[in-house]
Amino acid sequence: MIWEQPRGQILYWNGGSWQPLTLSTDGDVSGAYDKLKIKEGVVTNKEIAPNTIQGTNIALNTIQGSNIASNTILGSNINDMGATPGQILYWNGNIWQPLTLTIDGDVSGPYDNLKIKEGVVTSVEIADKTIEAVDLSQMSATPGQVSFTGTELDGFLLL
Repeated sequence: MIWEQPRGQILYWNGGSWQPLTLSTDGDVSGAYDKLKIKEGVVTNKEIAPNTIQGTNIALNTIQGSNIASNTILGSNINDMGATPGQILYWNGNIWQPLTLTIDGDVSGPYDNLKIKEGVVTSVEIADKTIEAVDLSQMSATPGQVSFTGTELDGFLLL
């Protein structure tokens, strides 16, 4: 037996007979039954299976700072990006990349333990009236000896 049904209805078996049914797409989906689409804004983290969203599933520029809760991204969550111990991440204008800090000039050593290089401190770097007799070497002088070479006073401190 064939019923003349209104457009959009189907027949479904209720366990005892075929009954007319109007398909409804109320809820989280919309569209024709064979082309259903998930409605915008209805999916939450409860519907998403763990470990299923990868970076390639996220459109560029869709996650903004306001979408990230404070204190939720930790250093352990950030890929090493090829960095080796002691390197930093540096923005080169296009991407973040590992960088080894190079110290050049009057100091040397790692950033957390810089040392002044030998021979680089001159009178320009020394504050006036800060060098005391205890800071000077003997300079070959013997007790009671004073000698002046024309450019240096050997064994004597002028005040």
